[in-house]
Amino acid sequence: MGRYKVISKKRKQKKKPDLLTDLSQLMEMGLSLVVTFYMLLMMVILPFYFTDGYAKIGTDKYNFFYKGTCIVGILFLVFWVGYLGIRTALWKREGRFISIKQTLIQCYGKLSITDRFVLGYALVVLLSYLFSDYRAGTDFGSAFVGVKGWYLGLRTQLFLVAVYFAVSRFWQKYKWLPALWIPVTLVVFVLGYLNRFGVRPVEMKNTTIEFLSTVGNMNWYCGYIVIIFFGGLYYLWTMSEEKAWVNAVLGVWMTVGFATLVTQGSRSGVVALVVMLLVLYLFSMKKEEKLLLFFACCMSLGFACMVTCMIRSFRPESFNYADGLTDLLTFSPLAFVLLGGASVVCLLFVGLQKREKLPMKLFPILGYVACGAAALAIMVFVVLGLVNTAHPGSLGKLSQVSILTFNKEWGSYRGATWAAGIQCFADQNLSGKLFGVGPDSMAMYIKSGANPELQDMIKECFKGRSLTNAHCEWLTVLVNNGLLGMICYAGLFVSAIVRFLKAGKTKPIAGACGFAILAYSVNNLFSFQQALSAVTVFMVLGMGEALVREKRLI
Repeated sequence: MGRYKVISKKRKQKKKPDLLTDLSQLMEMGLSLVVTFYMLLMMVILPFYFTDGYAKIGTDKYNFFYKGTCIVGILFLVFWVGYLGIRTALWKREGRFISIKQTLIQCYGKLSITDRFVLGYALVVLLSYLFSDYRAGTDFGSAFVGVKGWYLGLRTQLFLVAVYFAVSRFWQKYKWLPALWIPVTLVVFVLGYLNRFGVRPVEMKNTTIEFLSTVGNMNWYCGYIVIIFFGGLYYLWTMSEEKAWVNAVLGVWMTVGFATLVTQGSRSGVVALVVMLLVLYLFSMKKEEKLLLFFACCMSLGFACMVTCMIRSFRPESFNYADGLTDLLTFSPLAFVLLGGASVVCLLFVGLQKREKLPMKLFPILGYVACGAAALAIMVFVVLGLVNTAHPGSLGKLSQVSILTFNKEWGSYRGATWAAGIQCFADQNLSGKLFGVGPDSMAMYIKSGANPELQDMIKECFKGRSLTNAHCEWLTVLVNNGLLGMICYAGLFVSAIVRFLKAGKTKPIAGACGFAILAYSVNNLFSFQQALSAVTVFMVLGMGEALVREKRLI
């Protein structure tokens, strides 16, 4: 027994300082700081970066992303190689001889299902490049760099994969870091909202009504803001015990976000708004405190629409991008109905809650009815559209509603872009269908004249301008990277959404990441990837992955 007591005492003694161990910890800290610095660049600087107004803002943002990733990446590699070397020395000193697989697990942890899909996507994109006819490049671009002005080729896709793994493995879960998105996007939101009324605090060259804030085209703007806005909305929905001033600041931020979302002009953003509010209600419908927060969000939306309606009523000529959907939300009685209805529901809810007479069983029923009604509405819309398209005028006055005619002009020419994407995929042989035409190579395939009828259709619909993507991210991935690329890309998003939202029950920021990715996915059913939104969503993917892993990985 005495021997075991002596051993026990020795184990309890503090270990002596060890140079290799200290260096390992130093390298680990360096990796974390490098990743934090990179995230700050992409979160705080990139949204505001431009060199010559809107003239080449897409190229400007890509160049910042590319150069920033290269420079920080080199610094990252220095720390990473040093870290691996020191860890290897430690293992050898301890007499541990482990396999390459075990080494990777020791350094990076076991691969999650999302990790596997990301790695699968990287592999397929690489094979897509190797099988592509556009590796050498054309005057229009190459599969390696991508189409000029977009630059979403092999290089960018592999950079995005690297960003995901760097953030998911080395981000130290600082809560203040994602919180920086609130002041950053508040400025972006305010600028975008003011721009819709012709007010431009930041002078930009080549200004048109299609460009907003310091982000660029309204589709780019929408693709970026839905990620941060809905992530922040979810986090605000979870905050029932935060300080009053924090809730007040986030409440103002949320209202401004709603205001710019309903006025920015891209209909995909409004679709995302409706879908995400429905999802948020489904998350809320069985809990009293969450239902109240949901109705408060609806009040904020109604208030944003009402204020916008009043401004437009006093200065109708100032609003520069009116269409039917925007007018419905911000220049019709619906704005007041939204605010009034949400306010009444909130008051009734609080009153019944105090008297403990809330009919909690009713709210799930309403949620399921809403889902059923939405599904039915979509089915009716599709059926009416098909009938009206096949037999014009057969629906009477409804036949005059443009959205019920599925042609090239449907959905701001989404009909043409989707048809082009489907045709590009259909044209491919087996290899092309599996691996695509090459990363960011859809435009090069169309330009090649492999399908003259498709080329003529694009010229006719877009007046000589090139079509770089199908205006549906999932369809674009199918064309560029084939069926295998589409499976991996969809898999990484779906697995991340499910895992992050599940983790959100105990880790609000992880849930916010899942909600943000879901909003991006919904929006990009009608939109596309570009440098700012791409690096943002992959950082969010990495943050969510870091938060749901059970233990530290290094």
